[in-house]
Amino acid sequence: MSHPHSSRQKSIASGMVDILSYCALLPYSQFLNSAPEDATYETTFSWVNSCIGDKTVPPMAVPMGFDAQGHPIYIERAHFNNELTPAHVVPARRVAYVPHNGKEHIVENYQLLCINLKWVPAQGGQVPPGAVQTGHNKDGSPLYVGRVCHGGAWIVGKIHPKFSVCCFPCHGQELTADKYEALVCHM
Repeated sequence: MSHPHSSRQKSIASGMVDILSYCALLPYSQFLNSAPEDATYETTFSWVNSCIGDKTVPPMAVPMGFDAQGHPIYIERAHFNNELTPAHVVPARRVAYVPHNGKEHIVENYQLLCINLKWVPAQGGQVPPGAVQTGHNKDGSPLYVGRVCHGGAWIVGKIHPKFSVCCFPCHGQELTADKYEALVCHM
């Protein structure tokens, strides 16, 4: 799916957002082909007030792509014509857009979608509180997002608590690491 102001294409998982409970519910099958259609992936997030004059973007803001000049575009929501509607902002150009009634409108005040994720050191299959569960193996055991520094580069892998390691792909092989970092969501 490509945005009209974007020269790059990104894969987007469709889903629904429950604004009242601040949870994003995305079809889990978007992430794991063997999952049933009604399975969901849940994460917590927050909306941070901002305006066109703000020069900085919170580090937890969620990017959704790039405009034609290569500037990052972020997910936002704004009040417009008695609606609270999802839209996007391009901080580098100091402009936020809202779609309404067949037209694109510029808004000055908006809220940026932010998710507080961080990498936490772990080892031996340890899964810190708030770790992001992304799937499961054949027997139903949960798998979590991990990363390993290997050969001078960070590589994303799966934390497999049952086997006390983080498994990661490298040069056609699955390697394991006892020490790794786990992706954790904090509110």
